[in-house]
Amino acid sequence: SLTNKDRLPNTYLATIMILDSQQPAEEEVLSASSVPLGMAVISEPYTLMLTGFFTISTFQTVLRNVTYNNLALIPTGFIRTLRFDVLSSGRSVLANQITPMDSNIAFTTVSIIYVDYTPVLKVTPRLTQYTEGDGVVNLLTSTTITDIDNTTLVSAR
Repeated sequence: SLTNKDRLPNTYLATIMILDSQQPAEEEVLSASSVPLGMAVISEPYTLMLTGFFTISTFQTVLRNVTYNNLALIPTGFIRTLRFDVLSSGRSVLANQITPMDSNIAFTTVSIIYVDYTPVLKVTPRLTQYTEGDGVVNLLTSTTITDIDNTTLVSAR
């Protein structure tokens, strides 16, 4: 929950970072939905920044809709720690000037569960008649094996 005592619209900069990635940056994506017109979304490796002059409730809605997507076929590591913080361009009462104020830092984790996909076998059978003594005959006209997370098969039965 994001709070601000004066409840007025303010310029905020929210930063969300993946702290412990073990994969190339293009395989781990942070994004946000429900982003209102005028809010800047800056995406950098392992980082998502959201900024603009909005109410706290607008920023809370956007932060609740931040998503993580792992595009790797074989993810590396089991846990990702994500760091959230917000910077506000608040007004200093003593100096009556704009002074950046940092929020506390909040963390969440994402558990990565690797799925070993099974191979897929597609065959086109040949209509075969066999007469005793014919010898060897082919049974298939085509065979395709795919496995999206592995290029080496151990055996076939």
